Amino acid sequence: GLLAYPSMLRVLFPKSSKNRRQNMSNAEYKAAIYMDMDGCLVDFLGGWLASYSNSGEPIRQPTRWDFYKELGYTAEGFDNTLNQLTSHWWATLEPTTAFDRLYEQLKELRELGYVVHILSHAVTPEAKLGKYEWVQRNMPDFLESLIMVNDAFHKSDYAHKRAILIDDNEDNVTRFRYAGGEAMLFGQPWNNYGY
Repeated sequence: GLLAYPSMLRVLFPKSSKNRRQNMSNAEYKAAIYMDMDGCLVDFLGGWLASYSNSGEPIRQPTRWDFYKELGYTAEGFDNTLNQLTSHWWATLEPTTAFDRLYEQLKELRELGYVVHILSHAVTPEAKLGKYEWVQRNMPDFLESLIMVNDAFHKSDYAHKRAILIDDNEDNVTRFRYAGGEAMLFGQPWNNYGY
């Protein structure tokens, strides 16, 4: 259970960022990096496609956000698959091909004085626990920096003029900028900036 993971309570129940904003002036905000997990550090799509592609054909790289439609899933059907995934599934996903480079860069940024957080969206308790375990296994020195939100819309709650979000979702990037932060779109084939 959660008792085996003492800092898991902070992940499951983070302090309200709105309260944090009200109690801090802009001068008190430290330069911060917020790094997305799925699609940047973790190969969520590769894991999902391996689990749910029923076609028997070779799996091809998604080139759009609603890739699941090409496999016969509706948005609701795709969401249902996410709700069924176990913590073990989330915890054992493979890192992306860019993971090693990103991990080293995040450590360097932290050494330069940036506050570095891993900021992820997790819709179920199973996803939260699995993502916590994934960071514990792959990035243990960032475990205390892990923040999970119940809805991707809440990533923008962490925006301030000295904050930078790195995310593969264009909507998250746009919302973070609109909320007063800076944001970089992490290029992937599904966001039209693939490399």
